[in-house]
Amino acid sequence: MNRNTISIFCIILTLSYITQSIFANESPSIAQLISKAEQGDIESQVDLGLNYCMGIGVKKDYKKAFKLLSVAAAEGHSDAQYNLGLLYFNGHGVKKNIAEAIKWYRKAAEQGNSLAQFNLGLCYDTGEGVPRNEVEAAKWYRMAAEKGHANAQYNLAVCFDKGEGVAKNPLDAVRFYRKAAKQGYVMAQNNLAFCYINGNGVLRNEVEATKWFRKAADQGCDVAQYN
Repeated sequence: MNRNTISIFCIILTLSYITQSIFANESPSIAQLISKAEQGDIESQVDLGLNYCMGIGVKKDYKKAFKLLSVAAAEGHSDAQYNLGLLYFNGHGVKKNIAEAIKWYRKAAEQGNSLAQFNLGLCYDTGEGVPRNEVEAAKWYRMAAEKGHANAQYNLAVCFDKGEGVAKNPLDAVRFYRKAAKQGYVMAQNNLAFCYINGNGVLRNEVEATKWFRKAADQGCDVAQYN
């Protein structure tokens, strides 16, 4: 199955960090975060833990990040659970443990965390730490896709396109390719163009195909540039 593998740690973590807290002028100082985290404030523990992961305002320290995120994750904080899963998956601040990573992805995913839902779906898709299960993969992709996760939308579209984990459905494939393509996801733009060229799930339309090939080509997609 031609899909992206799990993104590198810093990219996924950056996405989660942004959803958790934007450290701008109105945000607390590191000293304030440390003080509040030590007093047991969960949001501060998560924010500070992510700062240690990214090296923002403090020296990067995965072990400190692991300690803080573990406390918040145990209290049920979904962003902490997701990021703790990443630490386990990548062996940052703790010995690499895919089973523990999946455990924490699942806890966050069950609370509706779209990043965790996508990663859990990808684990089932690739058989990373769990028996490969296309149905479970598609289930978690769909949950993340419905929350606007572009990579999940693309992967779910591929599931519908190929009939993997779901019944083959060209209309739904086009629908989710389009959702991801509109978010700038280059492979979705390319595949949507092919759908228009071939009349797969949509009326054949060379103008639309050219439009989506051009968008993908502008982002450096070699296949789209050729077309």
